[in-house]
Amino acid sequence: LKGRADRIDASASALRILDYKTGSPPTIRSVETLYQTQLALLAAIAHAGGFGPKVRGTTASLDYLQLSGGLEPGKERWALGKDPQAGKLEDHLKAAFDDFTALAAGWLLGEQPFRAKQHMVYGRRFSDFDHLARVAEWLGRR
Repeated sequence: LKGRADRIDASASALRILDYKTGSPPTIRSVETLYQTQLALLAAIAHAGGFGPKVRGTTASLDYLQLSGGLEPGKERWALGKDPQAGKLEDHLKAAFDDFTALAAGWLLGEQPFRAKQHMVYGRRFSDFDHLARVAEWLGRR
């Protein structure tokens, strides 16, 4: 697993991983239900030392920083809500990495097929690029 973090703040005791957004950040619900796992997977990379020895360790916070200009040029939001329950972050980090591991094993090492549209209910129903992914063919609508 490899990735690039927008920003990681490292203290003596823990890491804080931030993602800059020019639009709206993902909803708390989409993060909690593992539809948005970017920050949690970056935390897994940091925990394993993937960003170097100075940013290796336990993650204490996952944050979005919305940079859209205007009257409020920067707005910060914790990915899992502003009043997290004890253990919620640790459970989320473990669940996100377990989910990634299962998906990678199924797609890359197993028999899980690659799908043109993984979540038809949650994603955009139609895209300008569907013809390139041959979505109609994969959905049996040829």
